[in-house]
Amino acid sequence: MNSTILLLCGLPASGKSSFCRCFIEQFSSTKLISFDDVESELVGEKKEEAEISDTSSENSAFYLEIWRKSREICKVIVQQELAKVDKEFDWILCDDNFYYSSMRKKYYHLAQSGV
Repeated sequence: MNSTILLLCGLPASGKSSFCRCFIEQFSSTKLISFDDVESELVGEKKEEAEISDTSSENSAFYLEIWRKSREICKVIVQQELAKVDKEFDWILCDDNFYYSSMRKKYYHLAQSGV
């Protein structure tokens, strides 16, 4: 059986993550890829490297390189899941806003190629 990629597109705070939680309750064979979680993990690593405290004004800073890296990591995770011979998950649920069509197009091509 093939895995189905489901991209959640929408404005911030529109309920994408809430939908994910409900979806996973109904369909347990779901791999959730949360772009926010990956990005937060990378920001945390950057803070540890730079020894930035949580009270710093840079706590909420936007790091463009981390944003790009988090998107690449998520794409690689999807590729790895699709490449598996024995599919572990029926659904690959990608939680991000996918604001630009170019952001979605990469996943369209992954789904078309199967890898």
